[in-house]
Amino acid sequence: MAPFTPLVLCIILAGASQLAESRCTGKPAGAYQHPDDCSKFYTCAEGGLQYEGISSCPAGLHFDQTQGYCNWANLVTCL
Repeated sequence: MAPFTPLVLCIILAGASQLAESRCTGKPAGAYQHPDDCSKFYTCAEGGLQYEGISSCPAGLHFDQTQGYCNWANLVTCL
């Protein structure tokens, strides 16, 4: 398999960056429940940028948007 050329790699990284920025645009810095899976969350930095990656809560826990941490699933409202 041929390695990526710098141009292709730049386009791939730019596309990923735009996706991360759009999820955090207009939100203050903090942790947010993932819109598709309550057991996951992502973290936004100042300026609408997202820290890399999606984090997961331990088994049986969901991310509690109100409290800002992983909590028992029966105590969390999925957004």
